[in-house]
Amino acid sequence: MKKLTKFGVLLLAMVMILAACGGQTTTEAPADSESADEVATIGFIYVGPIGDGGWTYAHDEGRQYVEEELGVKTLYKESVPEGPEVEKVIADMVDQGASVIFATSFGYMDYVEKMSKEFPDVKFLHCSGYKSTENMNNYFGRMYEPRFLSGIAAAYKQKQTKLVMLRHLKSQRLSEASMHSLLVYRLLILKQK
Repeated sequence: MKKLTKFGVLLLAMVMILAACGGQTTTEAPADSESADEVATIGFIYVGPIGDGGWTYAHDEGRQYVEEELGVKTLYKESVPEGPEVEKVIADMVDQGASVIFATSFGYMDYVEKMSKEFPDVKFLHCSGYKSTENMNNYFGRMYEPRFLSGIAAAYKQKQTKLVMLRHLKSQRLSEASMHSLLVYRLLILKQK
């Protein structure tokens, strides 16, 4: 439960930062179609079902927290494949008034980048990616530290001197995987002595 609360607080902080970094402020009265009390609409695109008990579930807990505690209107679409289908989901959310969209899977990155250029007034937050545009950025935890610790644990669990590498996606995080493997190898050599 603590992890979910931390995720919710992180999500809340990101929304508040986005609000603070928003566009220009004006002293003009809102147009007839706009209300001064209008609530932001935030969209969430999930790679799996919200009941998965894992990745998507944790993101949805954060969405619900923001909706309940801040009174923000949210939209979500679950089980969206990591392919061109995400572009339609983004367009649909924008049509429904989403001004911020969270795309919660690495495989959405190129599609979100493309759609961020098509919808320059919408803010996009992509989880675990590395690309950004004027209105798109990414978020993710610092993973090299737990990978370092998992390397130590893996090395000490080995009964034989064998190098084991966890396969990673080809991305900027590949260097982290290399660090992890090098650490395991060095600890196995030390263990042998």
